[in-house]
Amino acid sequence: MKNTCWLLIALFFYSCQAQKKQNASAMENFNTVEFERNKIAGEVTKKLDDGTVVTQFGGPTGYYQKEIPPKGWFYVYKEFYGNGLLKTSGSLFKKGDYKTGSWQEFDSSGNKTRETNYDAGYTLQLEDILKILHDRGIKFSLEDRYNSIRRTVVNARPEWFVKWKEQEKRMERMEIDDAGGRIIKQDFYAVEEDH
Repeated sequence: MKNTCWLLIALFFYSCQAQKKQNASAMENFNTVEFERNKIAGEVTKKLDDGTVVTQFGGPTGYYQKEIPPKGWFYVYKEFYGNGLLKTSGSLFKKGDYKTGSWQEFDSSGNKTRETNYDAGYTLQLEDILKILHDRGIKFSLEDRYNSIRRTVVNARPEWFVKWKEQEKRMERMEIDDAGGRIIKQDFYAVEEDH
């Protein structure tokens, strides 16, 4: 009986150590040596076979990486510690940089410390916002450099904020209530043109 208890305790500690090693070894690492060798003006940009553009930047205190696919509304963003271990990763919206989906965070030893679902609390999805814009004849595309969609919580109420340009020297904006897609406010503001 005593031997069985010791065996169970030993197996428990062994499985904990194996899990810890698996966490650290399965995690993606930032190749700091390759980055330092290839950086130009503090940045490395490369294009993958599928058309995804990977941009890396940073320094000894931390590194950052964007993986932007040629299609779709979202891209993958990653932060790394100075030792190259992954710090956090998740998806961002290409035309407004709001966080979406599940984001993971890790400590400097490679152990997962937190996972956050940034879609929790929102009723509407991007497709709903794009439909609201389409139904009102508002063109929204990846190619238009002026438009953006952001979302945040205002006074404990989730809201969406859209900007787009229809006329010279004028930016349109719309505020949408997440609870049902009601337009809270729509107006515009003057902008100076880039030359």
